Amino acid sequence: MQPVRIERARINGIAAKLRAEGFDPDIEGEWYAIIETGIRSVARVRQIAGHEVLDCVWVHPEHRSIGFGTKLIIGIVDEREALWLICDEDISKFYDRLGFRTLGVRAAPEPLVAHWNARGELPSPEDHKHVVMRRP
Repeated sequence: MQPVRIERARINGIAAKLRAEGFDPDIEGEWYAIIETGIRSVARVRQIAGHEVLDCVWVHPEHRSIGFGTKLIIGIVDEREALWLICDEDISKFYDRLGFRTLGVRAAPEPLVAHWNARGELPSPEDHKHVVMRRP
């Protein structure tokens, strides 16, 4: 089961679920999914000032912890030289296993820091910490 690139319109059926978990499915980007009788996991890759950024990684609640997210991310990163992301600290170990490394905000290109600041992801909210990661 490999991720496939899908059109934005294809995620309309899960858009409400994405919004409920804090994601904005209306932002443009390249959408990828693992599909097995429906979308099991989805992620978006965006270009920001020449840097590729992974965001909006989501796995259907009934299919978490059984490999759908891992297969999705591996399929996406294998096609790219470098990929940035920002995530909650408690999920960073998942990305560590997939070859991402925590670099910290100072290592990130300024356009990405500005983007994450505009989205309210930096500085980290008071209730949890965000970390900046990159692969390779």
